[in-house]
Amino acid sequence: MFPKENRFNSRLGDEFFANAKRVYSPLFVLYYQQREDEQVKATVIVPKKHASKATERTKIKRKMRNSLSPHLDKLEGLSLVLYLKRSVTEKNDSDFEKEITYLLKKFKK
Repeated sequence: MFPKENRFNSRLGDEFFANAKRVYSPLFVLYYQQREDEQVKATVIVPKKHASKATERTKIKRKMRNSLSPHLDKLEGLSLVLYLKRSVTEKNDSDFEKEITYLLKKFKK
């Protein structure tokens, strides 16, 4: 789980997604929006469509959070949502790390 100061409410509604900018990769969509303060808030979403069991979704979310956490220190004033696009039950931590690093490089350009 992200530290409390970095947690973003995942029950965002349509307003966040309508106004957010997007960056795409084969596994994820990164939604981001500027914030007024310098704090970085992030959340991870894994739909039931891609992992039907709650234990599977939790395991995937944990891997995604662990891959994203080291990068949060380098970012400022953003709200981030990392959304899983397709089923990835067979992926390991290094695959998530590569994809997230790729997304953040695309995002910074």
